[in-house]
Amino acid sequence: MTNRVQYEFTCKTCGNLFTAYTSKTKYCGLKCARRGYKAEKRNEHIQSVNDEIKESNRQKLLSQENLSLTAAADLLSISRPTLYKLLTEKNIKLLRITKRTIRVKKSDLMELYQNQLSTINTPIAEIRKAKDEYIAVSDALEQFKISLSWFYTKIRPTGIKPTIIDGKPLYPIEPLKKLFAKKQYKDITEWLTVAEIIEKFGVSRDYIYSYISNHNIPRKKQGKCILISKHHWEQNKRKTQ
Repeated sequence: MTNRVQYEFTCKTCGNLFTAYTSKTKYCGLKCARRGYKAEKRNEHIQSVNDEIKESNRQKLLSQENLSLTAAADLLSISRPTLYKLLTEKNIKLLRITKRTIRVKKSDLMELYQNQLSTINTPIAEIRKAKDEYIAVSDALEQFKISLSWFYTKIRPTGIKPTIIDGKPLYPIEPLKKLFAKKQYKDITEWLTVAEIIEKFGVSRDYIYSYISNHNIPRKKQGKCILISKHHWEQNKRKTQ
């Protein structure tokens, strides 16, 4: 009979170490799970309330035709220095109401980002959803284990451009996965199928997918078959054993 694989985790509620039989277990017991569930729901509620407040304030700003620079920066979720730089680069003229009062047209702000995915009148909920398909440069470097110079060296010939979402430049995730997966896999010559791993190591299909995901083991799809790097699988198994 195949022995069940055990995982060691730190409980997200009490902070104690515990052993589990699935890789997605978060809590050491039922008591901590209930407390953790309540905390997650509470945080979701706080996030929802904060979004409602932010959306209400944003709608008030959108009702104005001419905005102060502070209000315009808040609307675009950027700093005032960044706003000044963008206005200068785009040659957008400011409205001088008095000697000390300057305003910018809302219509000019609408055209400020030519490569912006969500315009300033896009609801916050839609912006948050759109972010799931994009990634920041710093996160991409960590995920693909590459340097900043290599990142720009590879994307420059492809024409992949950042998109401004909520005032921040983000890159589409899927094209980056295809681009940097080639670099990661080009030296791998030996691959194992899921069936071969099941037969050789006596583990389940769910365990395999969970394990390669948790340990970032290279895999690729060939037709309908998933291939897993033999070297990386055996190397990680030796470490965990």
